[in-house]
Amino acid sequence: MKIGFIFFMLFYIVTARAQEHAIFLTDSLIKVNKVKSRSRISLGSGQSAVRDFYDSEGRLTKTENISVADKQVMVTYFFYYNEKGLLVASVGTKSGGFMFFPLLKNGFGENVDTILTRYQYNDSDRLVRIYMKEDHTGLLQYERLLFKNPDHTQTVFYTREGKIKLLTDEFFERENVISKSIVNRYDTTGTLLSQNIQEYENSFNEKGQLISIKYSCPKCNTEKKFEYFSNGLLSRKTKDKCMSNWKYSYSYYK
Repeated sequence: MKIGFIFFMLFYIVTARAQEHAIFLTDSLIKVNKVKSRSRISLGSGQSAVRDFYDSEGRLTKTENISVADKQVMVTYFFYYNEKGLLVASVGTKSGGFMFFPLLKNGFGENVDTILTRYQYNDSDRLVRIYMKEDHTGLLQYERLLFKNPDHTQTVFYTREGKIKLLTDEFFERENVISKSIVNRYDTTGTLLSQNIQEYENSFNEKGQLISIKYSCPKCNTEKKFEYFSNGLLSRKTKDKCMSNWKYSYSYYK
């Protein structure tokens, strides 16, 4: 079976509702444009594709990661909402033909067939925590805390012994555009192994849309550029030295 590029990051289910989703696809923008689905195709080496599906209220309901080589769905993510319309859980599961491929990892970094992520809100219905626990032990694997004033998130990955192995602080401008990140890695004793501080230079057009992100990474200096359709929806993420080039298309409710 040809599967092309099949490694997908575990936390697409988080970022879909956080960084990329929030920057380009607010629920109101999806609802106003009556978006039914969005397709993203990577035009770089090792092609891959992603399809997102939305309900008539602009809420993300399902995401499919697809092997471009044979057009088969490899991983599907489902998103669940409460009576207020707030996202409360998301489930990722591998498709039958791909059960033996390491496509999903839990918060401990272990290969699994299904992952469950939960979303927690405060009394004002603001999302304050995203987390993952192991069902049969109750062990906390991962959590992401969301703060305001300033806009800031703290993401923590734990070991089975309950120690922090990776801690990332991210700071944002305009609520959801990342401007700085600090990544700390620890050994099994809790000793800091490394720290990486990343600054991002963001540019916006007159409509307030993000059009460019510049930053340095270990292998290259990087710039990502973004283009939009006239209705405000993202149309392209331009290929640079370190990233794939993504092209976007949409279907709409009548």
